[in-house]
Amino acid sequence: MRFVFDEQPPVTHPTVDLGCGTLCTINYDSVISSALAIVVTIVFAILIARSMSSERPNRVQALAEWAFSYVRSTSNENAPDASSFVVPLAATIGFYILVANYLDFLPITLIPNVHPANTDVNQTAAMAIVVFVLLHWYNIRLRGFRGYLLYYTRP
Repeated sequence: MRFVFDEQPPVTHPTVDLGCGTLCTINYDSVISSALAIVVTIVFAILIARSMSSERPNRVQALAEWAFSYVRSTSNENAPDASSFVVPLAATIGFYILVANYLDFLPITLIPNVHPANTDVNQTAAMAIVVFVLLHWYNIRLRGFRGYLLYYTRP
């Protein structure tokens, strides 16, 4: 009996080798789609910021304020002292992931060998490492190195 998923098909991304082994191989399709997602995220944020009004908010502003207040309240419940740092980071990364996922619906497939950025596991790993390092750096900055270590030794 043979299973359907007995062998995984090899997944290939078009790469550029910088000449120093596998660590210096860049999947350029992921880089292009990540750059496109970053540009779309920045342009969208600038457009929302320009259209904001305190007198009469529009629908996009109301949606953005609702999403931001949801992230803020969730962050305040879990880490009240780190909320001022976590909320902008979480909102930015969340919106970037949303845009990067929605790039799959755009006619980006007309460009050969360019796939949405979130199809590459390296991007997920890179974002996880960046968030991990940033949050620990912020905790060291907030509490000091001694307080940071003592925080993990408390019962």
